[in-house]
Amino acid sequence: MAARIKIAAIGCSFTNYIWPTYADILDAVNFGLPGIGNERIWATIYYLYKNRKLQRFDYLIVQWSSPFRFDYRTSSGWTTGDGTINKHKMNNRPIWRAISNWYNEEYEIEKSENYIKSIKDLCKDINLPNFHMSMSQEIGHCVDLPDIMNTYKEKYLIKRAEWTSKPFEDTHPTIASHIEIAKHLGNIIGVTPDPIMLQKCMQFHDLILTEIPFEKIKKYYKSHFPDRYVAAGF
Repeated sequence: MAARIKIAAIGCSFTNYIWPTYADILDAVNFGLPGIGNERIWATIYYLYKNRKLQRFDYLIVQWSSPFRFDYRTSSGWTTGDGTINKHKMNNRPIWRAISNWYNEEYEIEKSENYIKSIKDLCKDINLPNFHMSMSQEIGHCVDLPDIMNTYKEKYLIKRAEWTSKPFEDTHPTIASHIEIAKHLGNIIGVTPDPIMLQKCMQFHDLILTEIPFEKIKKYYKSHFPDRYVAAGF
């Protein structure tokens, strides 16, 4: 029997969310964290590399987030993952007040471009095959699969959540879209998603299409997909 290819995947909520993503479907070790930006994604990969943990994997998948998310590692840990800093500002409002006068979107895009190049060079140094995706279009020219948010247009309508009693469209790719992404990646890497996993995912997909509440989706995911390889965040 051939040994299982050990895959590491990292990204934001497009990699680790309340339903299965491409990372789970490919049985990857999932280093993704909702809300994080590209600086933290870069720092996590570099931490794994520096501590010789990245070298344990056969393949690295990086799903880059929006370049306009703000991450900073303070003396007490990382700032809260909070979406685009100049639009959402829910948890990190004091940070936005401090940086808004000099915040430069062009520079943030350039930073993300450099992070991507850095990780590609790092992987080349240890002979680690790697694939890069982007959540949005701003850095699409630097990656293999750009602008996932708009490339995979199907979205779920969620009945309600603890923060709203009204139905809303969730902007994350659906499970069916993640299956497409996983199959695309599988063809490149040389792995085939487990048929039982695909069946479970499609059953979950069909359930969410009935417009169930957000919290019920989270509960179903936790109870029906207990064997995910989710790593502690750095």
